[in-house]
Amino acid sequence: MNDRAGTDSQAEPAPTPSHWMPALVLGLGLASLLMLVATNHIHERVIYRDQSRLDAVEEIQLALTAVHLWLEEYLTGDRTEIGQVDTQLARADNLIRALLEGDPTPDTGLAVRPLVDGALRSQAGEIRTGIEAFKVISARRQFGFDQGEAVGVGTAMDELYDQAFRGLLREARGLKSALTSRQIRNRARALLLFEAMLGSWVVIIALSVFGLWSHDRRRARAEQELRASQAQLLQSQKMDAVGRLAGGISHDINNYLGAIRAQSELVQMRAASDRQLTTRMSSIIRVVDKASSLIEQLLGFSRKQPTRLQAVDLNRLLEEGVGKMARGLVGEAVRFETRLEPQLWPVKIDPAQIEQVLVNLLVNARQAMPDGGSVTIATDNREIDDRAARSAGLSAPGAYVVLTVSDTGTGIPEEIREKIFEPFFTTQPTATSSGLGLSMVYGLIEQNHGAIRVHSRPGEGATFAIYLPRGRQPLPRASAEPQPLVEPTDAGRTILLVEDNDEMRHSLRAMIEALGCEVIAAGGGDEAIRLFEEVADDIDLVISDVVMPGINGPQLVGRLRQRRDGLKVLYISGNTGDAAVKATLVGGETAFLKKPFGAKALLGKIRELTEEA
Repeated sequence: MNDRAGTDSQAEPAPTPSHWMPALVLGLGLASLLMLVATNHIHERVIYRDQSRLDAVEEIQLALTAVHLWLEEYLTGDRTEIGQVDTQLARADNLIRALLEGDPTPDTGLAVRPLVDGALRSQAGEIRTGIEAFKVISARRQFGFDQGEAVGVGTAMDELYDQAFRGLLREARGLKSALTSRQIRNRARALLLFEAMLGSWVVIIALSVFGLWSHDRRRARAEQELRASQAQLLQSQKMDAVGRLAGGISHDINNYLGAIRAQSELVQMRAASDRQLTTRMSSIIRVVDKASSLIEQLLGFSRKQPTRLQAVDLNRLLEEGVGKMARGLVGEAVRFETRLEPQLWPVKIDPAQIEQVLVNLLVNARQAMPDGGSVTIATDNREIDDRAARSAGLSAPGAYVVLTVSDTGTGIPEEIREKIFEPFFTTQPTATSSGLGLSMVYGLIEQNHGAIRVHSRPGEGATFAIYLPRGRQPLPRASAEPQPLVEPTDAGRTILLVEDNDEMRHSLRAMIEALGCEVIAAGGGDEAIRLFEEVADDIDLVISDVVMPGINGPQLVGRLRQRRDGLKVLYISGNTGDAAVKATLVGGETAFLKKPFGAKALLGKIRELTEEA
């Protein structure tokens, strides 16, 4: 993960001329003489290309005229050619696309090359826009006629249709005129070029020799870059594999954490009078929440997590979060210190992402100090003016909290200082470094609307300064006293619970029953369908996991709603990065809880959904 130790620069090998170079130069000379004879023929082909473009424009005019004629006849009762309208409109569209993009047009047999001249492309673009509008108005007129509307000759629709047709023909004539003028100019240029080629073949030979030399040099460089790209691809595949593994295990771990939290809250609810016991259960719940946060950080290493900004006391985060594991991250040979501003302003950040940033920087600092040293984390309040904001790369001046991570390591050479935040850049062996550490730090800081700058000299260590905008929201108050969870409800709701994880299902069932609801539990989609068929009319709410073997949550709900339309559903899942979960949320199913969740959140969702019914 360290991206900072110096590297030995490798000089590019100088290309050496090949023994066959004289023969190649002679061959190029003979080819140049042949090119003199062929010049006139080549430029006639250029002229031919303009001719094919002219033919394409004329074909467009004919196709549009035919469409106009056949639709007019259709409105007067002649239906024989109306089937050709779509064909000719498609033909005109293909031809104008060929003029703009060079797509093949096998239905016309024309080999049309795309226009290069900006003015001509602009004219062709106007025609394409006009054809699209003409297609729309033609379809509207035909549909209106079929529906009995007044769209015949003399109507407003007829006048609008004719106006669109005349405008299209006018644009086509303008493009044809411009192409004709250019064709005349090209003929004159072809003759002039033929004469100029007579004196240019010596220059061609010289440029060809130079080009071969440059080509050999570029080839060697390309091979080197290809090897580097292959190494980067291999590393990306490894990271993708890690991401898939993390996504898979996060679902199961969150199920187990959810079961632990549910059982802890059940103990609190049933032993509310035992203050010592409820306090211990609150401690367990806090540990569960921290473990779930660590799972989110694990997923963040392999995919971009959504940023959840909130007002945070950075000092408290350092003391209770990363600060507790910092000594283990930097190692026993490195001294760890903190210098925290007592009156530090709050910041609006994603605490999990900032913890991830600090972990990367601390590990990076440790690798820069193989023989030991010291690491210092400091916080400070700063008012940044315009000049300082530009120097630090900030989007605007203002109030910022500055978090610095300083070490006494090897430092960063000036020649690589601007590259350290680039993905896959590393000065460490590929077996020990992914080259992604500092690039992830840079990306996460930007997601939190901050900026990061590095100050370093070889042999004098490095200081990473992170600028985070001052938060204006008040910090949430932390309560050390265990809070009562929820009071059971006597509403008597009946809930179908579908969860494939046994521990989570049993714990969740007990929690819901403790809230005063009747629960019918199923370990999978097939069992849930069978139970639902027996008591469909009695079910007030379905609580279903999203990711399950066999029939997943959305598929199950789709089948249940075929039996009973309007069925209320609450989805639960331990991995919001799963494709099925994303599809469920995007599909409009807004009733969702991420595991692990508490009884208060669950009861709120139950009441919200069942009271709507």
